[in-house]
Amino acid sequence: MIALSNSIHFRKVIEKLNLGDNSITDYGMNSVKNIIQACGTKLTAINLASNMISGEGIEILLDDLIQNTSLKHLDLGVLEASMRKNSLGIQGAVCLSALLIRNKSIESLSINDNDLGSDGGECIGVALAQNSTLKALKISENDLKSEGAIPIINASHNLETLALAKNYMKSDCGKPL
Repeated sequence: MIALSNSIHFRKVIEKLNLGDNSITDYGMNSVKNIIQACGTKLTAINLASNMISGEGIEILLDDLIQNTSLKHLDLGVLEASMRKNSLGIQGAVCLSALLIRNKSIESLSINDNDLGSDGGECIGVALAQNSTLKALKISENDLKSEGAIPIINASHNLETLALAKNYMKSDCGKPL
């Protein structure tokens, strides 16, 4: 990761960065931060799915993600058939909420299977209510329960795609729909 980070300064034309399923962990996030900074405003898509990143790791990138006005797609979910996953938890949900509130260009966010829980779902729901650019949210398998899913559903008026599968929701989630 450090070698990629160091060499990327010579190639500033990267628009899509796919580092999915690489075991980057929080330790490697400073290198990812350097890559994002080197790519500048050309970077439109980042895939960091299945890299064993926690809330602390995503917090390292937060300011750069917020300031990137060309970023359209961010994938922090899980790649199919991968043995690894990210685990952003409530700290990651708070960071992603700040991203949704302050970044006005992001259109697609995938955060499947990140241990967000119902509190994380509530954070995302509050931020989603203040975001008009997000069109697709994949937030399946996060143990949101009804308490975390309802705020997201209530704030989903701008979404074209909302994936909430496997979140242990009850029938009361149907009322907001």
